[in-house]
Amino acid sequence: MVPAILWHLGTPLGLALFLIAGFTDLLDGFLAKRFGWQSELGAYLDPIADKLMMSSLFIALAYKGIFPWWLVAVVLGRDVAITIGGLILMQFTKLRAFPPTLAGKLSTFVQIVTVIAAMAGFTNEYFGYITALFAIGSGAQYCWLRIREF
Repeated sequence: MVPAILWHLGTPLGLALFLIAGFTDLLDGFLAKRFGWQSELGAYLDPIADKLMMSSLFIALAYKGIFPWWLVAVVLGRDVAITIGGLILMQFTKLRAFPPTLAGKLSTFVQIVTVIAAMAGFTNEYFGYITALFAIGSGAQYCWLRIREF
C-alpha cells in the first residue's frame, strides 16, 4: 500500500488510500485482540509496517516541500534512538519487552493527524512544532522509563 500512497501523494486518491490503510490496520489490530489471532511474528511486523508507512510519508512530504526537513529528522531520529536503545538493552540486559507508552501513542496520533492535514492541503508551521514536541517528549519519556528498568 505504501508505494500506491506515495505514487498518488498530493491527490485525493493518495489521501483515501492512506485512510483506508489506517482503517484496515485498526481493524486488523482489533480483530487480532478480540479473537486471539495475535502472533509473535505479527507483533514484530505490524509496528515495522506502520513505521515504514509513516517514515516514507514524512520523507516524501519533505521532498515535496510540504514538511521541513528538520521535522523529518526529529520524527525519524526519535524512532532510530528508541530502536538503538532497545537493541542495546536487549544485548546487555534481560529486557525483551518494550511496550508502547501513552505518550508514544499520542505522538503517533499527532503524526497521523499532521500527515492527514498535509495530504488534505491544510498545512502550517504549528503542525510541525506540535508534532516535534510530542515526538521529543515521548522519546524522552520512553528513554527515561527504559533507563530506570536498567
